[in-house]
Amino acid sequence: MNHAEARALLEAYLDEQLEIGDTVRVAAHLAECESCRAWLGERRALRAQLRTAPLRYRMPAALAAEIRSQAVPARGAPLRQRLLEMQWPRALAASVLVGLAGLWAGHALTVRRIAGEEWVGAYVRSNLGARSLDVLSSDHHTVKPWLSARLTYSPPVPEMSGPDDELLGARVDYIERSAVAALVYRHGKHQVDVFVWPERERPDPATAANAAPIAGFRLLSSRAAGFNVVIVSDMSASEMIGFRARWSGLASAR
Repeated sequence: MNHAEARALLEAYLDEQLEIGDTVRVAAHLAECESCRAWLGERRALRAQLRTAPLRYRMPAALAAEIRSQAVPARGAPLRQRLLEMQWPRALAASVLVGLAGLWAGHALTVRRIAGEEWVGAYVRSNLGARSLDVLSSDHHTVKPWLSARLTYSPPVPEMSGPDDELLGARVDYIERSAVAALVYRHGKHQVDVFVWPERERPDPATAANAAPIAGFRLLSSRAAGFNVVIVSDMSASEMIGFRARWSGLASAR
């Protein structure tokens, strides 16, 4: 395995989603490639920081005491000076709150984007690799039992056999180290992956819900018939919304 081939598989290696053979070959490449080892170490360190980053901060006692001591202006000071002295602690507190809000928002966006990249990565690998489908069939009577035999649940499998939408088959994929059903459809010339798993089970769909496009791919989330749903494709926003409405309607009707 050369450097380019190994580099393309590092994301999946990090997520433990490779087949055994590819895992062994990437591990062998990592033993010889310093740049790939460095990339993998940086990504693991970033994930560790995101998992442990504190989202709440307590004001240091010394700072709180200093603010309280400055809150009451001297009685003999001019009115303008007293007003300024009374206002600056509030301004300081407001700036601290704004800073913490920005920190939390940045953390949340980073976590959401990383989660979104997992869904997009699964979609891209299915397009580029030989494993886009584990079961090839447009009949839900074939696809649904196949998934049920390999998962702990039986997901809805709308056939969507209209002129623009067609069920191609399915596979079992792994997102956030959890097995999910990946239904594969065709819409026009676009592949559409619909990831389905029970509500209240990992992974958390909120981290990928209605995320901004990632590398040209769009994500939409939904819920239908007691299941979480994340849809990934390279369709336009309006096509994605229309597809989600059609799929959710059929899934809920079953």
